[in-house]
Amino acid sequence: MQTEQHITQIINTVKQHNETLAVQNQTERKALLIKIAPLTRERNRETKTFNNTENIKDLTPDGLKMIASVCEGNVDGIVATNTAQEHNFTEHTPIITASNTTITGGMSGRWLYPQSLETIQLLREQTKLPLIGVGGIGYHPDGNDIIEMKEGGADSFQLLSSMVQWPYGPFTFYQLKKRLTSK
Repeated sequence: MQTEQHITQIINTVKQHNETLAVQNQTERKALLIKIAPLTRERNRETKTFNNTENIKDLTPDGLKMIASVCEGNVDGIVATNTAQEHNFTEHTPIITASNTTITGGMSGRWLYPQSLETIQLLREQTKLPLIGVGGIGYHPDGNDIIEMKEGGADSFQLLSSMVQWPYGPFTFYQLKKRLTSK
């Protein structure tokens, strides 16, 4: 689904429906944001080459450039990133383990932050569209992850996993406000 043709078709279909609803309801059209996958972890950080290119599920830098190009002038902003499909839980301690279990699905939370930050940084080089930083934000004890994401190019932020996980849970916003306003 990360081909130029598919993304363009999805954006155009949603844009047309959005504009039709605005006319029918005599309202302004709703902002259209597209949420994208993070950069792949299959990339060798030193050589900037990819291992296992036929099985990449997350974005490559070329894919990110293509998405930025398709989105420019067609959407109101980009949400980066969704959950990562490529992960290796041997690098991190999983939150929940069970014997004889295969871990499937997307990875979210603190483990996604490095990929999300890198995605925002590279995306900011490609577009002037508003960027919403998502993925592993809200875990740093002094709010540095939000500051890094802002410095990396994010215009605003979305939190979820940090609001439901330790240490703050639902008090995450209060803790972040307290930490960031004290700087």
